[in-house]
Amino acid sequence: MVVDEAVYDDGVIVVPVTLINAQPLVGFSHTIEYDSKLLTAKLVDNTGLITEGFSFFVGGVKEPGVVRIVAVSDMDIGDGVERLPAGEHEVARIRFERNEGVLNRDVPLTVSNSVMAISHDRALSHRTVDGLVKAAVALPAEFSLAQNYPNPFNSTTEIRYTLPVDCRVSLEIYNLLGQRVCILVDEDQPAGYKSVRWDGRDDHGQQIASGVYFYRISTGKFAEIKKMVLLL
Repeated sequence: MVVDEAVYDDGVIVVPVTLINAQPLVGFSHTIEYDSKLLTAKLVDNTGLITEGFSFFVGGVKEPGVVRIVAVSDMDIGDGVERLPAGEHEVARIRFERNEGVLNRDVPLTVSNSVMAISHDRALSHRTVDGLVKAAVALPAEFSLAQNYPNPFNSTTEIRYTLPVDCRVSLEIYNLLGQRVCILVDEDQPAGYKSVRWDGRDDHGQQIASGVYFYRISTGKFAEIKKMVLLL
C-alpha cells in the first residue's frame, strides 16, 4: 500500500491511499502513523472506492498519530467469496488538518503492520512500507475574516482568519456602544490559516451579558468587522 501525494483542499490536506496487490484479495489491514505534532486526522473516507461486497472499518481517528484501515469480504469462504481484483485501488482518502504554525513542509507518514489476505485462512506476510507525503500547505492568497462559528453561541465560538504575509495582528471584541470588551489577539503572526476561540468573557475574565457584539481584525494592510450574537 502507498500513500500518494496529498492535495490541499480548503484548508484540509487530503491524502489518497492506494492498495497495490498482485493477487485478488479477500481483505486487507493497514496502520498509518503520522506526526500528531504536525497534523490532526479528521476523517477517513472510502465513498465510492471499495468494491461492493466488502465491509470497511476505520479506527484510530481519535487516537493521535494513528489511523487504521481494514476491509474484509462480506461473503463466506467458498467459490462465491468476493475478492478485490489484482491491480491498483484507491481504498481511502484521509483528511488531515494542519496544526497551528505548520506551513510548507513535507510530512512523513509510515505505513506499518500491513496485512493482505488472499483467502480467509491465508494471508501474505506482514510488510512495512515507508512513504513521504508531499503535504506542503499553500499560503492563503489574501487577507480574510470568516464568520464566527457557531453563531449565535452560548459558551464558546471560533473565529478564523487568513494572513497571506507575516504581519502584526489585532483582533478585538466590541459591544453595541463601541466599547472594547476584550483583546483576543495582539501580536506579530506568520502568514497562514489562523483561528482563535472566545468564551464570552472580557479582559478581566468576567462573563458578559447576552447580546450583539462585533469582532474586528486589523493588520495594517487589512481591516474588517463582523457581527455575532451571544445567548446565555
